[in-house]
Amino acid sequence: MLEADVLINRPERVEISPGAHIFLTIPRLHRLRGGMRTNPFVVAAFSEGEQCLKLVMRVRDGFTKSLVELTQCEEASSLSTTSPGEEQALQIPASIFLPSQAPFPNLLQYTRVLFIGGGVGGSFCVPWVKYLHAQPPTGTTVRFVWSVSDPLETHWAFSELKDAALRNFTSSLELHVTSTRGARERGEAELELLPRAKNEIPSSILAGNVRYSRPILSLVLEQELHACMEGDDMAVLVCGPEGMTADVREAVGRTIDNRKGVGVWYWEESFGY
Repeated sequence: MLEADVLINRPERVEISPGAHIFLTIPRLHRLRGGMRTNPFVVAAFSEGEQCLKLVMRVRDGFTKSLVELTQCEEASSLSTTSPGEEQALQIPASIFLPSQAPFPNLLQYTRVLFIGGGVGGSFCVPWVKYLHAQPPTGTTVRFVWSVSDPLETHWAFSELKDAALRNFTSSLELHVTSTRGARERGEAELELLPRAKNEIPSSILAGNVRYSRPILSLVLEQELHACMEGDDMAVLVCGPEGMTADVREAVGRTIDNRKGVGVWYWEESFGY
């Protein structure tokens, strides 16, 4: 997992809405490896006062792998000019393009809003959950089911939350910590839990709903639908691995057939550039 803060250096102020994504261009990547040097990323957090974007990315081949290599090269170079014990933030010139966002309904008009995130897919869900809790109360119930293999993947989401904002966010969060490393090595499909998972979760969320298992997504959807009254509307938003989004899509269709009288708006955010 790689985190990057993007400082926006321009005269006019930029406004970023939840769910926004940018195209990040780093010219030095082309000189390092050639090929693609632009990639889209969801804006995981935005500090309006500092005009700073936070990006969270899982390192794969291509752009993200090249970015890690570039970072390592820059760090090695900075060591030769930095005094022992002195820390210096690594800065790499880049440019961003902010495309127009797809139209979103007002999520506060729904009785219940369910976010389902898998791994780095939480970077799409987290800004929305924070935004909804920051609005005046409307009676909307927000639930965020986030499944991660490593609890360290969640730390960025809590770094800037304090007091009431932290309590509101954690009240909606249902964190599932899983690991299938052992199962992969044995060629089995069973779940193996991280032995040190609890010690790696920020203390601020230990009081919340933390489970050491995979979420049963069909059950989650059934719970939310059964909490709705006839005539209510519910929104379901999912972002995660292809298998997870396919399971949610299928479960939404199945549960809608079994629960008449409840309207469901479904949004699937996919990382497939």
